[in-house]
Amino acid sequence: MTRLVLSFLAFAALSASGPTGTWQGTFWSAETERAGSLQFTVTAEGRVLDALAIFDAVPDLPLALEAAVLDESSIEGRFEPYRDPGCGCWLDTTFRGALEDDRWLGTYTVRAEAGAVFHGAWTAHRSPDP
Repeated sequence: MTRLVLSFLAFAALSASGPTGTWQGTFWSAETERAGSLQFTVTAEGRVLDALAIFDAVPDLPLALEAAVLDESSIEGRFEPYRDPGCGCWLDTTFRGALEDDRWLGTYTVRAEAGAVFHGAWTAHRSPDP
């Protein structure tokens, strides 16, 4: 199984009581039949959101975050456009999510250069402290 690895760094001001910690989850799209796992760490001290997502069944392709806004209970952002190895077309992906208790719930939208639009969802839970 080939995988697509996505890494990104985004800077945001966070309070110490915000969504700090390590989060693990999944994402999926019934429309594209793509799914995968994700992990990200939020640190208030460095004001950094660091994330890694692994798509199942897609060749390796680094994907950089263009922009993200994160506060104590919401996140939204956009990845730099990238060429999808399956269709050979350029894709533009935006995402948003909300922190509810100890779980992020979110959606994402992928727009292809030819105009097709696809949607998906993601969720992440706070990882237990080591």
